[in-house]
Amino acid sequence: MTRVVHLDRKDMGNALDVLCDAFHDYPVMKYALDASSPDYVDKLRVVFEATCESSLTRDVPSTLADLKGGTRDHPLLHHQRNVR
Repeated sequence: MTRVVHLDRKDMGNALDVLCDAFHDYPVMKYALDASSPDYVDKLRVVFEATCESSLTRDVPSTLADLKGGTRDHPLLHHQRNVR
């Protein structure tokens, strides 16, 4: 059963890690943020941080689909960051 988990400010760091890893090789991000730049990863994180911060400030829910029906300790929130 799929369950939706609402994320809050304390989850933001882990959520940012997951988003940055997920979109690191996405062609639009690579183009828009200049993937050849030495600070590409920092720029990517700033984009998602601004999006998350905007959602939290406006009280727009951020969610995670919990595919295993587990608890807030879903593995995605404790994602092992890829080192590039």
